Amino acid sequence: MTETFFEQLDISRLEQETDPAEPPPAGLISFFEHRLGIVPHGKQRDVLACQSKRVIVNCSRQWGKSTLAAGKALHTAASKPRSLVLVASPTERQSAEFLSKVKSLAASAGIRAVGDGHNRVSLRLPNGARIVGLPGNEGTVRGFSAVSLLLIDEASRVTDEMYRALRPMLAVSGGDLWMMSTPMGRRGFFFDTWEFGDDWAKFISPVTENPRISPEFVEEERAVQGETWFRQEYMCEFIDNGTEVFGRELVEAALDDDCEMWPLRQKTSGWVMPLARGRVSIGVDLGKRQDHTAIAVVERRPGKSELVVRYLERMPLGTGFALVRDRVQELGADLRLGSQRHIVVDATGLGSPFVDMVRPGLKCSMTAVTLTGGSRQRGVAEWWYVPKAHLLTLLQVVLECMDLRIARELPESSLLVKELTCMRPQGDGRGGEHDDMAMALALACWGLKKGEAGYMGDPP
Repeated sequence: MTETFFEQLDISRLEQETDPAEPPPAGLISFFEHRLGIVPHGKQRDVLACQSKRVIVNCSRQWGKSTLAAGKALHTAASKPRSLVLVASPTERQSAEFLSKVKSLAASAGIRAVGDGHNRVSLRLPNGARIVGLPGNEGTVRGFSAVSLLLIDEASRVTDEMYRALRPMLAVSGGDLWMMSTPMGRRGFFFDTWEFGDDWAKFISPVTENPRISPEFVEEERAVQGETWFRQEYMCEFIDNGTEVFGRELVEAALDDDCEMWPLRQKTSGWVMPLARGRVSIGVDLGKRQDHTAIAVVERRPGKSELVVRYLERMPLGTGFALVRDRVQELGADLRLGSQRHIVVDATGLGSPFVDMVRPGLKCSMTAVTLTGGSRQRGVAEWWYVPKAHLLTLLQVVLECMDLRIARELPESSLLVKELTCMRPQGDGRGGEHDDMAMALALACWGLKKGEAGYMGDPP
């Protein structure tokens, strides 16, 4: 006998009561109205009537999304004997609250639900179907498979790493995926799905469409909370909230369809003139134990202020320093990058011995940069100490001045955009997101800018 989240469960007794042949409940809307005693309003009925396997709901506060999602989870479990429904929330406490709502709805429908005896936040129905609530930790959710329905509640607050860990659980079963949330800035998988998920059924429901909330309360909230907060929480708009280093619109404005990308992994022969005609800086952000090594190649054309991102590369996790050294030396010897090529390497921590590895035989100049938490950069030609905040400020300046152009057709450009828009003033990503590509870009840009007189108050 195992103590579960809801009650102690006698597994043998439950197995005897399991009846896979029990007739399934009626259609979803009918189930809400006649079994749960809930009459869906307006857009809620449209969501419940949708037959798509991929559904995203962008709704205002107090729209009733948790009740809608809980009813959907219960209906799926009751309709499919021995099925598995997973519910993901930002925290385990929120998942527990969600499962409590499901249990309450089950009681209204006359369906007995108890813990499954294995998962702390879980329910098991008489037909053997299970509903399991997951914590907001990517490292503890793996191991589930054959999922009939994956529900992500408050999806804008769930991390991208969690989302990536959950999606493979639908691979074998071909199960449904529903996500519901109010927006939280122009970043993360919820925003990306809403903006670019062409194969998703999308529903939006601002507070003005909610018959349960009076116009008087709406206007009071607008006056008290402020226009920006109100537009996001109640009008379903994705708005940068000011805590980001780089706003989404600012970063996307740097994407350029006319910039030429450089396929530096391709071996070519027969060329006469070098591809690069200006100064080229190769930024290398070395991967740590759980980070990628990333490379960014940026060119500054003669007589131009623009810095053009020509090439991006992110090496697989766990790539050894020997392979990274070989790749950096390969780029340093690539004549397609012209005669004014220069490498800037993150030498923080383990980067120092890497610099000693890569320098012998290097066919171009190199600067090692140790990132600090100080306020002033210092150094000599080959070794500098630079505050990380300076690198981020530099990127912000070139973005705001429209001096940074990113070739849109680069395979890694979308990843770079995502990293930049997730960064905070301390340089940390949102919810454990990587910033390797963004830092490689910052190093490359620093390599091109540091020689300018008066750069950040320092001598050339």
